[in-house]
Amino acid sequence: MKRVLRELDCCVCYEALRDPVYLHGCGHSVCLNCARVMLASDDLSVTCPLDKSKTYFSLSPNGDVVMPLNRPVMAIYEAVDVHLRYCEVCERRLVAMVCSFDQLRLCELCAKRHKATRHMRSHLVYCAASQSLCPEHHRRTLWMCFTEGRLLCCECGDFGELHRLCQVVTLAKARTRLLGMLRRAERKAAGLLELAKGTAELSELPVSLQRQSLELRSLRQSLARGPSAWVAAFRHCLEISRCQQAVARTVQVQARSRTV
Repeated sequence: MKRVLRELDCCVCYEALRDPVYLHGCGHSVCLNCARVMLASDDLSVTCPLDKSKTYFSLSPNGDVVMPLNRPVMAIYEAVDVHLRYCEVCERRLVAMVCSFDQLRLCELCAKRHKATRHMRSHLVYCAASQSLCPEHHRRTLWMCFTEGRLLCCECGDFGELHRLCQVVTLAKARTRLLGMLRRAERKAAGLLELAKGTAELSELPVSLQRQSLELRSLRQSLARGPSAWVAAFRHCLEISRCQQAVARTVQVQARSRTV
């Protein structure tokens, strides 16, 4: 069954086929939205990413491109959709956890074994209920854009064309990067706290810096809730970093005034 489900994945977005379009030039199928993105405007053709063969489509009397749907594949997917609820490893127990590194859907027992494996200890396994979906396309999020501070699915930005100049990383790398940001902010807050304690004019800063340290620690713990909490943690960390920059400038000004 796992092999059947793999065959029902789109060869463009690697997600489950949604409204599959039949490419009669080679016999493969792709999602309808994927076919629209790959459609060449000059000859109304779609090049299959697997065997590079071209499939030509025609225009309807209304001027729309006619893309025939693969009805048998749609029926097969609906028949086996129930198996997506089961663990991809044991295929017996219901899905409870998701690995952010390889996007495996696991039951609780297989998730514990997955984390116990030596070369998989760094993988983040989070609750499947917290797995976020793209609000625009209702598809599973696969990447995070640090430039815009948002999660991306396979259809966001025309398959990455609108994010070519952005800092887009996979979810596994996004978690590592967020952990690094939060830990650097914690170290900076601790350093500023030591500087502010020796300055009488900055008597209120230690309290705010201690509050920032607690907030950063709670944000670091919130990453275990999955990608749905990562965007909020990233934006909050940026706000705290801006406050720390302002505090650092204030401390430097006070230090210069004392030396003068």
